[in-house]
Amino acid sequence: MDEMMSETAFDTRLNVLWERFFALQNHAGADVQEALHDLMTHPKEELDDASYMKLMYMKGLCYEEQGNKNAARYCAMRMYAIQECMRNPRKKRPRFLDLQGYACSDAMNAFIERYTAFLEETYSVLCQSDSYFKKTNIHIIQCDDQVQQDRRIACRQEMEAYMQEFSIIGQGGTDFRPAFEYVNQMLGRGEFHRLKGLLYFTDGEGIYPVKRPVYDTAFVFVKEQYTDISVPAWAMKVILEPEQLLEMKQEKPIEIE
Repeated sequence: MDEMMSETAFDTRLNVLWERFFALQNHAGADVQEALHDLMTHPKEELDDASYMKLMYMKGLCYEEQGNKNAARYCAMRMYAIQECMRNPRKKRPRFLDLQGYACSDAMNAFIERYTAFLEETYSVLCQSDSYFKKTNIHIIQCDDQVQQDRRIACRQEMEAYMQEFSIIGQGGTDFRPAFEYVNQMLGRGEFHRLKGLLYFTDGEGIYPVKRPVYDTAFVFVKEQYTDISVPAWAMKVILEPEQLLEMKQEKPIEIE
């Protein structure tokens, strides 16, 4: 980052931009982009959570308007990570940020949910039944354009502990192939016996493998929040209703194509 701005100047300019931003229908104008860029590259010395969340939200909406879902997701995940820190005091807090308990608006929370719903999907699907873990070897892999993390889960308690300390790693462009290559390498090392399959939670934006793997694969999406034009014919497609993320126990069936 460049030279920091004084607290008074930063707060004043942020408040002016915040009010002006939502009075506009389109935010592609050079003046808005320059003002936002200036605030993000010249922050005040003690940046508070309210300022950070507002900057990430405005930048994320700009990316969303431009059709850049990966960049918008990055902003949403940064906001999600801060919310998780406020919800869970045991989580490691960012040193650059003064957390004061800022409460996001409904619109901000909706933006975050659009790009982070897969986190709730993963937890809900895997924790529907305690018996799911009894004879199961689960690996939760975080991957953008490369594998960022692999966490083995053997019981419900480990899953709950993992979600308590969960943090997003990566956020680069999405390429599905490295995850498949990684799983194939584990198969070659004998780390799986009778591998049942791979569930890939995604919005569908990414590069898919051309060749079908030897194990079943399902790409999991949230309805109306995904792009499936490139999903290969050999893969299953699971579409979850948004309501199913809130209550997986309801009897409404999951739509599979």
